[in-house]
Amino acid sequence: MRLKIWELAFTLRTAENALASHAKGPEKLTPYIFAASFMFLFAGVTFPIVRVSSLLLFSDRISIVSSIHALLSSNEYFVALVIVAFSIVLPIAKIIIADYVWRGCSYLRVQQGRSIALLEWVGRWSMLDVLVIALIVVSLKSSMFGDARTELGIYFFSASVLCSALGVAMIRRTLKRHTDTRVWTQLAQHLIAKIRTMF
Repeated sequence: MRLKIWELAFTLRTAENALASHAKGPEKLTPYIFAASFMFLFAGVTFPIVRVSSLLLFSDRISIVSSIHALLSSNEYFVALVIVAFSIVLPIAKIIIADYVWRGCSYLRVQQGRSIALLEWVGRWSMLDVLVIALIVVSLKSSMFGDARTELGIYFFSASVLCSALGVAMIRRTLKRHTDTRVWTQLAQHLIAKIRTMF
């Protein structure tokens, strides 16, 4: 059984044999980790990520949202689209896919393997925005005309990336434990069947 999209979005139901229904110990914290990741992401996108000052006369705080708005205002659509994709769309997609893997489908289904592969692919790109921001800060600091200091937003954004990485690690741990248990159970059943045929 697999949950429909509206059930996944608007209810707390779990599919039959979903990983969420088999979680033990710290694995039960997985949905809370992804909820924290989403809240940190929202704060990281809206709070200022860097403060730029130039010759002590000009100072401005820049958030991801304000930088997207500024880029769109100056007709830099491609750069704005890249920032939206890597700092907003991909992290949200990662959380949605993780929720689907965690409670939306059975861990016995083939679709979950594909979803985990997609989750890992999305995860590879979600740290890119932090890298770009770090490069901007370093280049502004090395400039003789201005200075840049990191603001609270970059820490929230980084916390979001780390929480989502931890959540994916928990999903992989739970899946591995259940896969190993299933393999041992099948092996034991096969041996019992062989022993029964011998008598």
